[in-house]
Amino acid sequence: MHFRSLNKLIKYKDVHFDINKDGEKFRFMKGYVYRRDKIPIQVSLEGTHYEMGLQYGVLLNNEIRKMAHSVYKVIEYYSSEIKIPKNLLYIYFNYKINKLSKNLPERFRQEIKGISDGSGIDISAIYAISLFDDLLHVMGCSSILALSDDSNIVHGWNEDLYFGMEIGMKQVIIKCNPTGYNSFVYVAFPGFIGVSGGYSDKGLGYSHHSRFANSVDYKGYPQNCISRMALEECSSLKEVIDFYRNKTVVVADAHTWSDRNSLTGCIIETAPNAKEPVKVIEMSGRVLWHINKYMNPDYIKNNESKYVGDVSFNNSRQEVFNYSISDNNKTLALDDVISLLRIEKGPNGENYNLSDITRGICNMDTQHMIIFDPKGEGIYIARNYYLASKSTVYFIPANFDTPPYIYMESEKIDPVIKDIAIIKESILTKSEQIKKLKQLTVKYPDRGYIYFMIGQVSLDSGNLASWSEYTDKAFKLPSSCDIQEVTLEKAKVEFYKKNIKEAAKILSTVRFDCLRSFKSRAELLYIHKMYYELINDKAASDGYKDDFQRLVSDTKTQNKIVKGLKFRI
Repeated sequence: MHFRSLNKLIKYKDVHFDINKDGEKFRFMKGYVYRRDKIPIQVSLEGTHYEMGLQYGVLLNNEIRKMAHSVYKVIEYYSSEIKIPKNLLYIYFNYKINKLSKNLPERFRQEIKGISDGSGIDISAIYAISLFDDLLHVMGCSSILALSDDSNIVHGWNEDLYFGMEIGMKQVIIKCNPTGYNSFVYVAFPGFIGVSGGYSDKGLGYSHHSRFANSVDYKGYPQNCISRMALEECSSLKEVIDFYRNKTVVVADAHTWSDRNSLTGCIIETAPNAKEPVKVIEMSGRVLWHINKYMNPDYIKNNESKYVGDVSFNNSRQEVFNYSISDNNKTLALDDVISLLRIEKGPNGENYNLSDITRGICNMDTQHMIIFDPKGEGIYIARNYYLASKSTVYFIPANFDTPPYIYMESEKIDPVIKDIAIIKESILTKSEQIKKLKQLTVKYPDRGYIYFMIGQVSLDSGNLASWSEYTDKAFKLPSSCDIQEVTLEKAKVEFYKKNIKEAAKILSTVRFDCLRSFKSRAELLYIHKMYYELINDKAASDGYKDDFQRLVSDTKTQNKIVKGLKFRI
């Protein structure tokens, strides 16, 4: 049988298997699937890993093909962004996927083979779906572990991903009953065999957080592979912690684990080229939360890529959690955790999603919220293309034959945020983004945030005139919670215009400690250095240069920040 092509990269062959229909349940071998209105597809798999893969491929054939298309569509987008011909990038992408695939345990490779055989899709596309996150590293996320008054542990998780309008709402709920291993339930894209969030029949819950480190280890385990291995093989939190020892990973990550039986949890921080976890943070009070930042200060200093690892969207979520959970000995019920995962506002009451600098716990990248039932009887889930935790919360019983039901109604989303989210979460060229954002300025003429976004996209496109024009407009309008960053950007514009006195005046109002990101703080120091150099104050210029180099210790990051200052004094 010959393969056909869905496009140049995704090949398939026609396969036929008999699927039995039993009401709204569709069966194949020991597997079955439910497609119910308004909730994710539910699929149950049972048998050897190959048999589970075969059931998966047969029952979710169409969904897997659509997911493969989305993955390669994202790769095509990156090819235009980095200006590399897509055919060359596809070759590079598949080469890297092939390297990663060699690190998978044999049972997972058999499962992927089963998916390919069952769906008819060429196995290379199935590997691409399962491993693309280790190459693109596009996940964000926020997790909360909390002890409740009724002596249960609540484990909640927002999964933040990019390109929500393309890949959002595609996730399915999968129950795996592998022969010889623990049973578990997880939420994932069709064809994705790794686990970024799920729970096992041993009472263990897991949620994933991407990290940003300077290195990659292609001899390590893929990030969502090692978490699934632990779910399949471990029976307690202690076993999980021991499991991570003496194992290397491809990219940097944090793994949040909970144990219903011992009523505790931990965060395991991993990094490439490290056989031991970077840090294990065990639950000491009644609440433990986590975002996408390393918590080990020594590792941050020496290894983390601070240019992206200490970005403002991490810092702002950290602010929100610190403010909202000021007492980690306070008990939290299920509804309290849902409320926390729905927060958009900062400590001062401003909506952190009305900014290109800050971000709420629930934000434009949030594609689903998941809370594992404290008694192990199912999961609570809300999903959307963006701001998913504001959506209707459904309870999905562990017994898939039992129909899901609405647990909590949705919350209203600000229309401005919704309109911007649709643009930000779509796969658009920069010119397309600017065009759509300019249309929003007609609808919302007084929203400084939209003008600031246009300026930033223009800067990324190399259009300094448009950057200058729209930064000026943003500076004159309400800027919500990013006033200091907008002010810094305005000072840069005045330097670009050669209005040195005005630039210096504006620059004097920017406070280092009020800037939210490492990048902004570094830029402020370097701009001061250039300004004093311009007015021939060598002592002051050298002082700011020293401050800049102390903050930015590695030459590579220094050069990146300086290069990013595209204006010229």
